[in-house]
Amino acid sequence: RIGIASQALGIAQASLEVAADYAEQRLAFGSPISNMQSIQFKLADMACKIDSARLMTWQAAYLKDNKQPFSKQAAMAKLLASEAAT
Repeated sequence: RIGIASQALGIAQASLEVAADYAEQRLAFGSPISNMQSIQFKLADMACKIDSARLMTWQAAYLKDNKQPFSKQAAMAKLLASEAAT
């Protein structure tokens, strides 16, 4: 599950980077759409979801590395990361 979460995180991070680049290049009403508050909110939401999934994945990996129970955290990481990637 930790591996799946990591893969989903990579997809989510790449999606955020592409979305941010697009928002900088796309013009509406003479300025980049990245200047619009609604777009900024969407990008901020994406970043928050990705960061929370990343932290949960790291926690699960830390627990596994230290031979502690980790299945709950791994399942939570997989859920957060897969939702962040969609």
